[in-house]
Amino acid sequence: MRPRKAANAWLIVMALLALVAFVGCDLAGYDITDLETESRKGKPGDSVESTSAWTPQIFWGDDSEIAYLDTPVVTDYDPVVALVEDSNGSILANGTSYRIAGTTDVATHNLVGERLLGYVSSQFGFWAGQNNDAGTVTISNDQDNFYIEIDTNGLADIQEYHIYAYSSTSELPTKRPAPGLAPFVAEAVNADATTASIPLSFFGAAVDTAGSYYFIIHAALGEDAEGTTGGSLAGETAYAAGPDTPSFDGKGSWFYVVGYSIRPVIEFIVVPVGSTGGGGTDPTWSRETAWAGNSAGPEKIGGNDNGSAWWFYFDASTVDYVTQQAIYAGQKLVPGATVSYDKTNGLLTIVLGENMMLDTGSGTVKIQGYALENLPDRRPSAGLFTTKKLDTGDNLVDIYVGIFPYLAIHLDVLVRQ
Repeated sequence: MRPRKAANAWLIVMALLALVAFVGCDLAGYDITDLETESRKGKPGDSVESTSAWTPQIFWGDDSEIAYLDTPVVTDYDPVVALVEDSNGSILANGTSYRIAGTTDVATHNLVGERLLGYVSSQFGFWAGQNNDAGTVTISNDQDNFYIEIDTNGLADIQEYHIYAYSSTSELPTKRPAPGLAPFVAEAVNADATTASIPLSFFGAAVDTAGSYYFIIHAALGEDAEGTTGGSLAGETAYAAGPDTPSFDGKGSWFYVVGYSIRPVIEFIVVPVGSTGGGGTDPTWSRETAWAGNSAGPEKIGGNDNGSAWWFYFDASTVDYVTQQAIYAGQKLVPGATVSYDKTNGLLTIVLGENMMLDTGSGTVKIQGYALENLPDRRPSAGLFTTKKLDTGDNLVDIYVGIFPYLAIHLDVLVRQ
């Protein structure tokens, strides 16, 4: 019996050694986190992804054209900053680059105000199915709203869009938000292009007129009404992203976020040294509205005041050649300022003279031609003029406007008093 017991003991020892070897081989190099991950698989709502700290990538657009304000905003201030002929810096004013004052330079101009012309807009790509080019998205703004223009490239139409807007990166979602719950939605758009308006007031006290904002811009695409060539993106979902082909670096359903910074475009108003922007002496410059022409525009109809303000127009109805007429600013004749109109070729020349200069910015000269029967019976709105618009710095000689019997010529000017 003793030999049998010894054999049994030996077998038990060998079995224990084998078990230890097996366990050691099976667990060697196995990270505990792998074990935890394996144990969590297949449990809805309890995945590693749900605890991810992933932050969405923000795509920025390319600078686009300036979105000009319909009416530039002018701010006046005391002429305390001198501009000079020779310095390292420069400043744009009245369409000309002037130098900023230095300690040893001779000042030539005083800065008397500034003019907000508009804001720099940004253009983004519009991507369907993550990386298929579906068109462009342009974001711009004025003082009241953001404007988001979605323009497809002909491979699909916009059926509907959904836009989320944020004022801080801390507000950005870590997974795709439901498009249907977006605060800005339009359905049944069915067009190649559309523009959404988002009021700055949406951000409440968080509004920063020189800050950055973030948008998730989504659209559902349908068949292009005019047909497509080379394929179709109908049925795809699309998001705005960078101009270059993007890629989604997160987990789960893909989406993109774009960033947009408000960037005002400002020109400065200057007058020569010894001048002020109004209210000063030797000499005084003041901002005025000017009209060209010798004929006072009608202000009353049938003896009843129609509520319109003063204006002048250029009457060329009785001439077939060159005629020269005056310019009035603030209802007063400006010495040395004239407009000449050659009715034989439709060319017009403006001479401002020494006592007047154009204000800064765009649309400082606006011209509208009228037929004999269409002369307005009250002052027209210069903002609606379509014949010709000029900016400060544009050539004022031989401006082609066409041949008309009447012209309304409106100018934004600074006048020497």
